[in-house]
Amino acid sequence: KMKKVKSNKVRLLRVVTQAEVVPWHLKNFIERSENDYQLFIVGDNVSRFSNEYPYVTFIDNEIVRKTSIFYDVKALVKLIFICFKIRPQIIHSIMPKAGLLAPVAGLISFVPIRIHTFTGQVWATKKGFAKRFYKFIDKLILKTTTSCLTDSQSQSNFLALNGFLVKGKPISYLGKGSLSGVNLDLFDIEIVKDRNILRTQLGIDENDFVFVFLARKSIVKGIKELIESFAEVAHLPNTKLLFIGPDESDGYLDKLLDKNKHIRDKIISLGIVKNHEKYLAL
Repeated sequence: KMKKVKSNKVRLLRVVTQAEVVPWHLKNFIERSENDYQLFIVGDNVSRFSNEYPYVTFIDNEIVRKTSIFYDVKALVKLIFICFKIRPQIIHSIMPKAGLLAPVAGLISFVPIRIHTFTGQVWATKKGFAKRFYKFIDKLILKTTTSCLTDSQSQSNFLALNGFLVKGKPISYLGKGSLSGVNLDLFDIEIVKDRNILRTQLGIDENDFVFVFLARKSIVKGIKELIESFAEVAHLPNTKLLFIGPDESDGYLDKLLDKNKHIRDKIISLGIVKNHEKYLAL
């Protein structure tokens, strides 16, 4: 439900595709937003965080990650209605599908500031028509926003090489590259000192050299390159791969591992975890 609250704060609408993005990518911003913004967050099943952040208005909208004309149009119409209802001064999206729907909805509903932050390119691993189609979508995002950002210098450079320029220059990025900032208090040296407890729980020896992957296990996140590269070094003594994240490979990961059966006992596979910094400290 949308709350009608009179406020002098800037009305900001953040649009995401799936709920997991809220703690993963928006948490730092949300915790710093209360004094400056009347914050609305729209996405699939995002209302599950309402109790955690009572000063934020969460609005569920079924935005599916895969292309679906029916669900995409339905989500767009609802997003337009939401924009007319709350009249945000800024609409800011992350993730490809949200990035398509949000600026279009914002343009139709006269939202003056429309921002999208690119967090990766779907078309980077595609070929033929699919590559051209998803590239066109990103071009459309660039045209319908009033400002775009990327989460890193390397991504801005990659997009520039593929013709994504703003006034002849690469797309801007914050600082040295960031999606929502880094809470430096979390990355304390004490975590590293205490890491042996978690290493023991996971079966990692004190002298093991650990490679860490922390993302969705999908082709677009580089699992093919990861598994093939690890297979090249797995014969070395005391090597482990800490493989963290939900499996979204549609069976492709199992095929990869079947081709590289000799490395299975060197891989510690986990699903979604909290306290990412503790696992990175391993």
